[in-house]
Amino acid sequence: MKVKKGKASKIGPSKKPLKHNAPKIFKTKKQKGKKRSKKSSQAPVVKSVVPVEASGRVNEILSHIHQLKPVRPVAQAAAAPSSPSAPSPSPAAAPPPLKKPRAERQAFLPPPVPEDAGDGGDADGAPEPQTAARGKKKRRKMKLAKRKLRREELLAAAETPGAKLESARFRYLNEQLYTRTGFEALKMFSRDRESFDAYHQGFRNQVAKWPVNPLDLIIKNVNKMPPSHLVVDLGCGDARLATSVRQRVLSYDLVATNERVTACDMAHLPLEDGAANVAVLCLALMGTNLVDFVMETNRILKMGGQLRIAEVASRFDSVDDFVKSLQAYGFHFISQDLSHKYFYMFSLKKVANVDRKRRKELPEITLKPCLYKRR
Repeated sequence: MKVKKGKASKIGPSKKPLKHNAPKIFKTKKQKGKKRSKKSSQAPVVKSVVPVEASGRVNEILSHIHQLKPVRPVAQAAAAPSSPSAPSPSPAAAPPPLKKPRAERQAFLPPPVPEDAGDGGDADGAPEPQTAARGKKKRRKMKLAKRKLRREELLAAAETPGAKLESARFRYLNEQLYTRTGFEALKMFSRDRESFDAYHQGFRNQVAKWPVNPLDLIIKNVNKMPPSHLVVDLGCGDARLATSVRQRVLSYDLVATNERVTACDMAHLPLEDGAANVAVLCLALMGTNLVDFVMETNRILKMGGQLRIAEVASRFDSVDDFVKSLQAYGFHFISQDLSHKYFYMFSLKKVANVDRKRRKELPEITLKPCLYKRR
């Protein structure tokens, strides 16, 4: 093949064409996208800028870190003894025990004791239930101790010559009350007021020797009734019931010991029919005409009115016969309390009126006279 001299001399086979003389090639968007995708698919090559000596040191540190064991907690590390040798691996901690439900755990535990036991309550001033229970129990013990001390004082005073004379007089007056009618007893004490005072003083001394006073139980029962009730206290003595309850109380006895008491015969009360809601006969069924007292009580009570009776236990031959006799006089039996040593208590309700003309047809109400032994 022959080459022309002129053309070879100008361009020459070893020389590249100049850039500005090269033809400009225009690429489409599709070709540009393929080129970019090829570049992005290749992972970028990062040239290491760390010297060779430093990179070897880094690899050595990383390998040492991977060989290290997990570090123990600070508390365990402080408790472990220090030794020059390598630390021994700590045993695996046991999982915490499962707690039982709160109600199940507290069922076998004693009641918690309050920290401030002497305060008697919380910060708001309200007494805690346990503190209030302890206080109530303590007051009851003190009350029983006072009663015991009072009985001992009365027994010691009864041994003196003057007390023996008073006891003898009380026994005589007590026998007179149980063997006479209510009207005869009224005439006796109206002529001799001092005898009535002596009798009631001896009566209080006798009741003070009992573990429980029946009047206290009646007061507690009456206080639970509506305050609008009218209460009639028959054989009231010094009218302690009227000063201990919130209801209005009319007090009647053979002698008026104070301004709250009205002197009268309990068989003829100065009250209208059906005037009272509650009638109380606390150790007051004395005399030979008990039927008249019960019929008069029925007269002054409203229909459905309550009757409370407390009487000495030694006077009863048969409690059932006594209750049946009261039922014949228009009363319905509710309950009885025979748990006390010295007295019995009865609760009844009026369910019918009683005609005095039928008195001879009704059964007698009898109780043994409460006569004390002579010394």
